[in-house]
Amino acid sequence: MTPISILMVLRTKNLSNDDRVKKEIRSLQNAGCRVDLFCAHDDSDKPQGFDNVRIKSVRLPWGAAPKGKGRQLLNLASFVLHWLCFFTLRKKKYALVWIHDPVLFPVVRFTRAFSTAKVIWDHHELPPQWFLSSKFFREFFRKAYIQTDLIVHANAERSRFLETAIQAQARDSLILKNYPSSNTLRLIDTLEEPLESWTKERRYVYLQNSLDFARCGIEVFSALKQLGLSAVHVGAANRIAIDKIKKTIGADYVERHIFFAGTRRAAEINLLLRRATITMVFYRNTSANQFYCEPNRLYQAVKNGVPVITGNNPTLKSFIVETSCGVWIDSDGSDIDRIVSGTRQLLENLRYYRDRANLLTDGFKWEDYDSIIKEKMIGG
Repeated sequence: MTPISILMVLRTKNLSNDDRVKKEIRSLQNAGCRVDLFCAHDDSDKPQGFDNVRIKSVRLPWGAAPKGKGRQLLNLASFVLHWLCFFTLRKKKYALVWIHDPVLFPVVRFTRAFSTAKVIWDHHELPPQWFLSSKFFREFFRKAYIQTDLIVHANAERSRFLETAIQAQARDSLILKNYPSSNTLRLIDTLEEPLESWTKERRYVYLQNSLDFARCGIEVFSALKQLGLSAVHVGAANRIAIDKIKKTIGADYVERHIFFAGTRRAAEINLLLRRATITMVFYRNTSANQFYCEPNRLYQAVKNGVPVITGNNPTLKSFIVETSCGVWIDSDGSDIDRIVSGTRQLLENLRYYRDRANLLTDGFKWEDYDSIIKEKMIGG
Protein backbone atom coordinates (compact mmCIF):
# COMPACT_ATOMS: atom_id res chain seq x y z
CA MET A 1 0.00 0.00 0.00
CA THR A 2 1.40 3.41 -1.02
CA PRO A 3 1.84 5.75 1.96
CA ILE A 4 -0.28 8.88 2.00
CA SER A 5 1.85 11.93 1.19
CA ILE A 6 1.42 14.94 3.47
CA LEU A 7 3.00 18.38 3.27
CA MET A 8 3.44 20.51 6.38
CA VAL A 9 3.86 24.25 5.87
CA LEU A 10 5.15 26.49 8.66
CA ARG A 11 7.39 29.29 9.92
CA THR A 12 9.32 28.89 13.16
CA LYS A 13 12.39 30.53 14.68
CA ASN A 14 13.92 27.24 15.83
CA LEU A 15 12.71 24.15 14.01
CA SER A 16 14.92 21.79 16.02
CA ASN A 17 13.16 22.89 19.22
CA ASP A 18 9.61 22.87 17.82
CA ASP A 19 8.37 19.88 19.79
CA ARG A 20 4.73 20.32 18.81
CA VAL A 21 5.52 19.94 15.11
CA LYS A 22 7.67 16.90 15.87
CA LYS A 23 4.82 15.30 17.80
CA GLU A 24 2.35 15.94 14.98
CA ILE A 25 4.74 14.45 12.43
CA ARG A 26 5.30 11.34 14.56
CA SER A 27 1.54 10.83 14.86
CA LEU A 28 1.20 11.00 11.07
CA GLN A 29 4.13 8.63 10.58
CA ASN A 30 2.60 6.20 13.08
CA ALA A 31 -0.49 6.24 10.86
CA GLY A 32 1.64 5.20 7.89
CA CYS A 33 1.99 8.61 6.24
CA ARG A 34 5.00 10.08 4.48
CA VAL A 35 5.61 13.67 5.60
CA ASP A 36 7.44 16.47 3.79
CA LEU A 37 8.12 19.83 5.43
CA PHE A 38 8.20 23.27 3.81
CA CYS A 39 9.55 25.58 6.47
CA ALA A 40 11.02 29.02 7.03
CA HIS A 41 13.31 28.79 10.05
CA ASP A 42 16.38 30.42 11.55
CA ASP A 43 18.31 27.28 12.55
CA SER A 44 22.00 27.73 11.72
CA ASP A 45 22.53 24.00 11.30
CA LYS A 46 20.46 21.21 9.78
CA PRO A 47 17.29 20.80 11.90
CA GLN A 48 17.53 17.83 14.27
CA GLY A 49 14.89 15.26 15.25
CA PHE A 50 13.11 14.89 11.91
CA ASP A 51 13.77 11.28 10.92
CA ASN A 52 12.46 10.26 7.50
CA VAL A 53 11.16 13.78 6.80
CA ARG A 54 12.17 15.69 3.68
CA ILE A 55 12.66 19.33 4.61
CA LYS A 56 12.59 22.24 2.17
CA SER A 57 14.13 25.10 4.15
CA VAL A 58 13.50 28.76 3.32
CA ARG A 59 15.38 31.79 4.60
CA LEU A 60 13.38 35.00 4.95
CA PRO A 61 14.59 38.59 5.31
CA TRP A 62 14.71 39.56 9.01
CA GLY A 63 14.26 35.91 10.01
CA ALA A 64 11.20 33.68 10.41
CA ALA A 65 9.48 35.80 13.09
CA PRO A 66 10.42 39.48 12.76
CA LYS A 67 9.12 42.32 14.90
CA GLY A 68 7.03 45.13 13.42
CA LYS A 69 4.00 45.03 11.17
CA GLY A 70 5.86 46.18 8.03
CA ARG A 71 8.51 43.49 8.27
CA GLN A 72 5.91 40.86 9.13
CA LEU A 73 3.93 41.70 5.98
CA LEU A 74 7.03 41.67 3.77
CA ASN A 75 8.11 38.34 5.25
CA LEU A 76 4.63 36.93 4.68
CA ALA A 77 4.75 37.98 1.02
CA SER A 78 8.24 36.48 0.63
CA PHE A 79 7.18 33.22 2.24
CA VAL A 80 4.06 32.90 0.06
CA LEU A 81 6.10 33.49 -3.12
CA HIS A 82 8.64 30.83 -2.09
CA TRP A 83 5.83 28.42 -1.30
CA LEU A 84 3.98 29.10 -4.57
CA CYS A 85 7.07 28.27 -6.59
CA PHE A 86 7.66 25.10 -4.59
CA PHE A 87 4.06 23.92 -4.62
CA THR A 88 3.14 24.67 -8.25
CA LEU A 89 6.42 23.55 -9.87
CA ARG A 90 6.90 20.39 -7.82
CA LYS A 91 5.57 17.32 -9.58
CA LYS A 92 4.77 15.49 -6.36
CA LYS A 93 1.09 15.57 -5.40
CA TYR A 94 -0.02 15.67 -1.78
CA ALA A 95 -3.20 14.18 -0.37
CA LEU A 96 -3.15 16.58 2.59
CA VAL A 97 -1.55 19.96 3.28
CA TRP A 98 -1.22 20.88 6.98
CA ILE A 99 -0.62 24.62 7.32
CA HIS A 100 0.67 26.09 10.59
CA ASP A 101 0.43 29.77 11.50
CA PRO A 102 -2.82 31.76 11.38
CA VAL A 103 -1.24 34.50 9.25
CA LEU A 104 -0.67 32.06 6.37
CA PHE A 105 -4.22 32.46 5.05
CA PRO A 106 -2.89 33.12 1.48
CA VAL A 107 -1.36 29.62 1.54
CA VAL A 108 -4.75 28.22 2.49
CA ARG A 109 -6.46 30.04 -0.39
CA PHE A 110 -3.81 29.11 -2.95
CA THR A 111 -3.78 25.46 -1.88
CA ARG A 112 -7.50 25.41 -2.53
CA ALA A 113 -6.95 26.99 -5.96
CA PHE A 114 -4.04 24.84 -7.15
CA SER A 115 -4.79 21.38 -5.76
CA THR A 116 -7.43 18.96 -4.57
CA ALA A 117 -5.54 18.23 -1.35
CA LYS A 118 -7.37 18.21 1.95
CA VAL A 119 -6.43 21.39 3.84
CA ILE A 120 -5.67 21.44 7.56
CA TRP A 121 -5.06 24.84 9.19
CA ASP A 122 -3.36 24.75 12.57
CA HIS A 123 -4.12 27.68 14.92
CA HIS A 124 -2.13 26.72 18.00
CA GLU A 125 -1.13 30.39 17.92
CA LEU A 126 -3.64 33.24 17.48
CA PRO A 127 -3.27 36.03 14.89
CA PRO A 128 -1.70 39.30 16.11
CA GLN A 129 -4.17 41.96 17.23
CA TRP A 130 -3.29 44.36 14.38
CA PHE A 131 -4.23 41.60 11.97
CA LEU A 132 -7.65 40.98 13.54
CA SER A 133 -8.28 44.73 13.76
CA SER A 134 -7.90 45.17 9.99
CA LYS A 135 -11.18 44.72 8.11
CA PHE A 136 -9.21 43.86 4.96
CA PHE A 137 -7.12 41.09 6.48
CA ARG A 138 -9.92 39.84 8.74
CA GLU A 139 -12.26 39.30 5.77
CA PHE A 140 -9.71 37.36 3.72
CA PHE A 141 -8.83 35.40 6.85
CA ARG A 142 -12.50 34.62 7.52
CA LYS A 143 -13.03 33.29 3.99
CA ALA A 144 -9.97 31.06 4.26
CA TYR A 145 -11.15 29.85 7.68
CA ILE A 146 -14.56 28.66 6.47
CA GLN A 147 -13.06 27.05 3.34
CA THR A 148 -10.63 24.90 5.33
CA ASP A 149 -11.48 21.22 5.70
CA LEU A 150 -10.25 20.98 9.29
CA ILE A 151 -9.19 23.67 11.76
CA VAL A 152 -6.86 22.73 14.62
CA HIS A 153 -6.87 24.72 17.88
CA ALA A 154 -4.72 24.37 21.00
CA ASN A 155 -7.71 24.65 23.32
CA ALA A 156 -11.42 25.46 23.27
CA GLU A 157 -10.91 28.95 24.69
CA ARG A 158 -8.74 29.97 21.74
CA SER A 159 -11.30 28.55 19.34
CA ARG A 160 -14.14 30.54 20.90
CA PHE A 161 -12.08 33.73 21.01
CA LEU A 162 -11.08 33.53 17.35
CA GLU A 163 -14.48 32.54 15.98
CA THR A 164 -16.11 35.37 17.92
CA ALA A 165 -13.54 37.83 16.56
CA ILE A 166 -14.06 36.83 12.91
CA GLN A 167 -17.77 35.97 13.20
CA ALA A 168 -17.32 32.58 11.53
CA GLN A 169 -17.45 28.91 12.41
CA ALA A 170 -15.17 26.16 11.16
CA ARG A 171 -16.50 23.40 8.91
CA ASP A 172 -14.81 20.92 11.18
CA SER A 173 -12.39 21.40 14.06
CA LEU A 174 -10.09 19.50 16.38
CA ILE A 175 -8.54 20.42 19.73
CA LEU A 176 -4.93 19.26 20.10
CA LYS A 177 -3.58 20.40 23.46
CA ASN A 178 0.17 20.55 23.84
CA TYR A 179 0.53 17.39 25.93
CA PRO A 180 4.04 16.02 26.42
CA SER A 181 4.99 12.90 24.49
CA SER A 182 6.09 9.75 26.27
CA ASN A 183 9.67 10.06 25.04
CA THR A 184 10.03 13.43 26.81
CA LEU A 185 9.11 11.92 30.18
CA ARG A 186 12.27 9.89 30.62
CA LEU A 187 14.15 10.37 33.88
CA ILE A 188 17.85 10.41 34.75
CA ASP A 189 19.33 9.51 38.15
CA THR A 190 21.54 12.50 38.84
CA LEU A 191 22.42 15.99 37.66
CA GLU A 192 25.87 17.48 37.29
CA GLU A 193 27.39 19.42 40.16
CA PRO A 194 26.74 21.89 41.66
CA LEU A 195 23.09 21.55 40.60
CA GLU A 196 22.85 18.01 41.98
CA SER A 197 23.84 19.02 45.51
CA TRP A 198 21.93 22.31 45.38
CA THR A 199 18.61 20.61 44.59
CA LYS A 200 19.09 17.90 47.20
CA GLU A 201 19.94 20.30 50.02
CA ARG A 202 16.80 22.47 49.99
CA ARG A 203 13.16 22.78 49.07
CA TYR A 204 12.71 24.84 45.95
CA VAL A 205 10.20 26.19 43.45
CA TYR A 206 10.66 25.10 39.84
CA LEU A 207 10.48 27.97 37.31
CA GLN A 208 10.79 27.77 33.54
CA ASN A 209 11.31 30.74 31.19
CA SER A 210 10.01 33.02 33.94
CA LEU A 211 12.37 35.96 33.74
CA ASP A 212 10.72 38.35 31.32
CA PHE A 213 7.84 40.80 31.65
CA ALA A 214 5.34 38.57 29.79
CA ARG A 215 5.87 35.79 32.36
CA CYS A 216 5.59 38.18 35.35
CA GLY A 217 9.27 37.72 36.18
CA ILE A 218 9.72 40.60 38.62
CA GLU A 219 6.51 39.73 40.47
CA VAL A 220 7.38 36.03 40.75
CA PHE A 221 10.87 36.63 42.14
CA SER A 222 9.61 39.37 44.47
CA ALA A 223 7.03 36.93 45.86
CA LEU A 224 9.72 34.28 46.34
CA LYS A 225 11.75 36.68 48.45
CA GLN A 226 8.74 37.65 50.60
CA LEU A 227 8.10 33.95 51.20
CA GLY A 228 11.76 33.12 51.81
CA LEU A 229 11.72 30.46 49.08
CA SER A 230 14.47 29.17 46.84
CA ALA A 231 14.03 28.44 43.13
CA VAL A 232 15.63 26.68 40.18
CA HIS A 233 15.09 28.55 36.93
CA VAL A 234 15.32 26.60 33.66
CA GLY A 235 15.58 28.39 30.32
CA ALA A 236 17.57 31.11 28.68
CA ALA A 237 18.75 33.68 31.22
CA ASN A 238 20.39 36.75 29.74
CA ARG A 239 22.53 38.94 31.95
CA ILE A 240 20.27 41.99 31.63
CA ALA A 241 17.24 40.07 32.95
CA ILE A 242 19.22 38.56 35.83
CA ASP A 243 20.66 41.95 36.77
CA LYS A 244 17.14 43.39 36.85
CA ILE A 245 16.04 40.61 39.22
CA LYS A 246 19.09 41.24 41.43
CA LYS A 247 18.35 44.95 41.53
CA THR A 248 14.74 44.26 42.54
CA ILE A 249 15.15 41.63 45.25
CA GLY A 250 18.84 42.00 46.11
CA ALA A 251 21.92 40.38 44.65
CA ASP A 252 22.67 38.55 47.89
CA TYR A 253 19.26 36.83 47.93
CA VAL A 254 19.63 35.80 44.30
CA GLU A 255 23.10 34.37 44.88
CA ARG A 256 21.96 32.32 47.89
CA HIS A 257 18.49 31.23 46.83
CA ILE A 258 18.17 31.20 43.02
CA PHE A 259 19.91 28.72 40.72
CA PHE A 260 19.86 29.71 37.04
CA ALA A 261 20.22 26.31 35.40
CA GLY A 262 20.06 27.41 31.75
CA THR A 263 18.58 25.30 28.97
CA ARG A 264 18.05 21.67 29.96
CA ARG A 265 17.19 18.38 28.29
CA ALA A 266 13.73 16.92 28.96
CA ALA A 267 15.13 14.14 31.20
CA GLU A 268 16.89 16.74 33.38
CA ILE A 269 13.74 18.84 33.61
CA ASN A 270 11.78 15.81 34.76
CA LEU A 271 14.24 15.16 37.59
CA LEU A 272 14.21 18.84 38.59
CA LEU A 273 10.40 18.72 38.68
CA ARG A 274 10.35 15.50 40.73
CA ARG A 275 12.56 17.14 43.35
CA ALA A 276 10.67 20.47 43.35
CA THR A 277 8.14 21.39 46.01
CA ILE A 278 5.85 23.34 43.65
CA THR A 279 5.98 25.15 40.32
CA MET A 280 4.60 28.52 39.18
CA VAL A 281 3.03 29.24 35.77
CA PHE A 282 2.04 32.83 35.00
CA TYR A 283 1.26 34.58 31.70
CA ARG A 284 0.67 38.31 31.79
CA ASN A 285 -2.43 39.44 29.90
CA THR A 286 -0.60 41.41 27.21
CA SER A 287 -2.19 39.64 24.22
CA ALA A 288 -4.74 36.97 23.37
CA ASN A 289 -1.91 34.49 22.81
CA GLN A 290 -0.67 35.13 26.33
CA PHE A 291 -4.11 35.21 27.94
CA TYR A 292 -5.26 31.91 26.42
CA CYS A 293 -1.95 30.11 26.79
CA GLU A 294 -1.94 26.49 28.00
CA PRO A 295 1.74 25.56 27.99
CA ASN A 296 3.34 22.16 27.74
CA ARG A 297 5.19 22.81 31.01
CA LEU A 298 1.88 22.85 32.88
CA TYR A 299 1.23 19.24 31.86
CA GLN A 300 4.85 18.21 32.31
CA ALA A 301 4.70 19.43 35.90
CA VAL A 302 1.60 17.46 36.90
CA LYS A 303 2.84 14.37 35.08
CA ASN A 304 5.79 14.55 37.45
CA GLY A 305 3.47 14.94 40.44
CA VAL A 306 4.21 18.62 41.12
CA PRO A 307 1.46 20.97 42.42
CA VAL A 308 0.99 24.19 40.45
CA ILE A 309 0.07 27.79 41.19
CA THR A 310 -1.26 29.74 38.19
CA GLY A 311 -2.95 33.01 37.29
CA ASN A 312 -6.60 33.50 36.44
CA ASN A 313 -6.12 33.14 32.68
CA PRO A 314 -9.17 31.12 31.51
CA THR A 315 -7.15 28.13 30.29
CA LEU A 316 -4.98 27.90 33.40
CA LYS A 317 -7.84 28.50 35.81
CA SER A 318 -10.07 25.86 34.21
CA PHE A 319 -7.25 23.31 34.37
CA ILE A 320 -6.77 23.91 38.10
CA VAL A 321 -10.52 23.84 38.79
CA GLU A 322 -10.95 20.57 36.87
CA THR A 323 -7.97 18.75 38.39
CA SER A 324 -7.54 20.30 41.88
CA CYS A 325 -3.79 19.85 41.45
CA GLY A 326 -2.98 23.33 42.69
CA VAL A 327 -4.16 26.88 43.23
CA TRP A 328 -5.14 29.71 40.90
CA ILE A 329 -5.01 33.33 42.03
CA ASP A 330 -7.31 36.19 41.06
CA SER A 331 -4.63 37.90 38.96
CA ASP A 332 -2.67 37.06 35.84
CA GLY A 333 0.47 37.13 37.98
CA SER A 334 0.99 40.88 38.03
CA ASP A 335 -0.08 41.15 41.69
CA ILE A 336 2.74 40.16 44.07
CA ASP A 337 0.52 39.98 47.16
CA ARG A 338 -1.85 37.52 45.46
CA ILE A 339 1.08 35.33 44.40
CA VAL A 340 2.29 35.33 48.01
CA SER A 341 -1.10 34.45 49.50
CA GLY A 342 -1.81 31.81 46.85
CA THR A 343 1.58 30.19 47.38
CA ARG A 344 1.00 30.09 51.14
CA GLN A 345 -2.33 28.35 50.54
CA LEU A 346 -0.61 25.83 48.28
CA LEU A 347 2.17 25.11 50.78
CA GLU A 348 -0.21 24.84 53.75
CA ASN A 349 -2.15 22.12 51.92
CA LEU A 350 0.80 20.66 50.03
CA ARG A 351 0.07 16.98 50.73
CA TYR A 352 -3.48 17.29 49.36
CA TYR A 353 -2.36 19.05 46.17
CA ARG A 354 0.55 16.68 45.65
CA ASP A 355 -1.78 13.70 46.00
CA ARG A 356 -4.10 15.27 43.40
CA ALA A 357 -1.18 15.88 41.05
CA ASN A 358 0.01 12.29 41.46
CA LEU A 359 -3.38 11.08 40.25
CA LEU A 360 -2.64 12.75 36.90
CA THR A 361 0.75 11.19 36.15
CA ASP A 362 -0.71 8.65 33.72
CA GLY A 363 -2.83 11.15 31.79
CA PHE A 364 -2.20 13.99 29.32
CA LYS A 365 -0.08 12.02 26.83
CA TRP A 366 0.32 13.22 23.24
CA GLU A 367 0.11 9.61 22.07
CA ASP A 368 -3.56 9.62 23.09
CA TYR A 369 -4.10 11.81 20.02
CA ASP A 370 -2.61 9.32 17.54
CA SER A 371 -5.88 7.55 16.77
CA ILE A 372 -7.80 10.85 16.67
CA ILE A 373 -5.34 12.38 14.20
CA LYS A 374 -5.49 9.29 12.03
CA GLU A 375 -9.29 9.32 11.98
CA LYS A 376 -9.84 13.07 11.49
CA MET A 377 -7.06 13.74 9.01
CA ILE A 378 -6.66 10.65 6.90
CA GLY A 379 -9.96 8.92 7.45
CA GLY A 380 -9.09 6.19 9.95
